[in-house]
Amino acid sequence: MIGAVSKSVPGGANHDLTLLRTSKLLDNLDPDEAAMMDKGYDGVAKDHPDKRLYLPFKARRGHPLTEEQTAYNRHLSSYRIVVEHVNARLNQFGALSQVWRGGREAPHTQTVRVVGHLVNCRTQTVPLKCYAPAPVMAA
Repeated sequence: MIGAVSKSVPGGANHDLTLLRTSKLLDNLDPDEAAMMDKGYDGVAKDHPDKRLYLPFKARRGHPLTEEQTAYNRHLSSYRIVVEHVNARLNQFGALSQVWRGGREAPHTQTVRVVGHLVNCRTQTVPLKCYAPAPVMAA
C-alpha cells in the first residue's frame, strides 16, 4: 500500500538521490522501520548509518559482484518487485502516465494523492501477486 505521497517536484532535472537528501525523508523513519531502495541510491547509507536501509550491491569497473552479492540482489529484488507492481498500477491512470500539462504545485500533488488512494482501494479488493523468494540452489 502507498503510505504517503510527497509534494511534487520538477521531473527529470533532479536525481532521485539528490531529492531524497534534500527532502530529509529518511530522517522521518522510526527506529523499527526500514527503507528499500534501488541502485540509484548508492551512497545514501553513508549519510544515514543509523538507519536500516536495504540496497542492492552495485558492480564497479574491475570489481564484479561476488556470488553472495548476486544472491543477495536476487533475494532483495523478490521483495522490490511489489514496489514496481504498485508503480505499474499508478501508471494505469492516464493522469499520471501522460505528460502533465497543468501546474506543478497543488493540482499535480493532489492528483497523485487521489490516484494513490484509488490504487490502495484497488489493492484491497484485488491484491498484488505474491512471489515467494526462489529457493537458493546448492552447488
